[in-house]
Amino acid sequence: MPVHSLCAVSPVASARRVQISGVSRLVLVAAAGLALGLPTAAAAVPAPANEILSGDYIKIGLNDKGTLGVGGNTSPGVLYDGTGTGAFNPAYDYLTPGTPFEGFTVSGTAGADFTATNNNSNLGAAAISGVLTSYNGVAHDGVTNDNRAVWTGTYGGLFNITHDYAFNDDGQQLNIGTTIEALADLTNLTFARFTDPDAVAAAGDSSATNNFRGATGVPESDLVYAEALASKYVIGLYTNDATTHNSAVTGWTPATAP
Repeated sequence: MPVHSLCAVSPVASARRVQISGVSRLVLVAAAGLALGLPTAAAAVPAPANEILSGDYIKIGLNDKGTLGVGGNTSPGVLYDGTGTGAFNPAYDYLTPGTPFEGFTVSGTAGADFTATNNNSNLGAAAISGVLTSYNGVAHDGVTNDNRAVWTGTYGGLFNITHDYAFNDDGQQLNIGTTIEALADLTNLTFARFTDPDAVAAAGDSSATNNFRGATGVPESDLVYAEALASKYVIGLYTNDATTHNSAVTGWTPATAP
């Protein structure tokens, strides 16, 4: 299962940063030659259309389209409390200011080319339908997390997809495990996870950010993140999965090829 992390954390130091300006979309792209099976079932509680996961440092919203945020500008999208006391200020949301833009795209060929995108900015137009299941404190696929929900979707008889969102109460990273199961012969399969990084964590921050790929000891292909202008708080996407992948900072497009 390819696993990537979304990080919303306090200021970090890095000696190796490639700054990219004038663009505002962070993306991780993976190319898959084979599809993986779905996780095994476990006892759980069916989640409503929206689910909120909340720990000491992180509070996130999820929706029945499988993206972050409960929908549009409604908080929580992604909230972070650097004190670790669970005191979240909805005025400092990393996702919901302006026009929220967070989601994923699956592209490939099944006789004809296809592209399916779910985006928090327009949930009504989501291409992949699915359901959320809560696993808070419940073992699932052999692992128990304090805060966990799994979204499972299906697209046109071509594939099943799951996003496994999890973190413990003391965690400062949201782990997202993504699995795609082919239901037909698929070629040229690619997957992208993207977000518009509104790293607003304190007074003086705005939707404008400094965007970087890589860090000291971390390849540019594995990490892309945005840094707030005043607080220097960051939000980013990271993976070290063996699947061929890359990161990018681009304009607003859900395309899988950066």
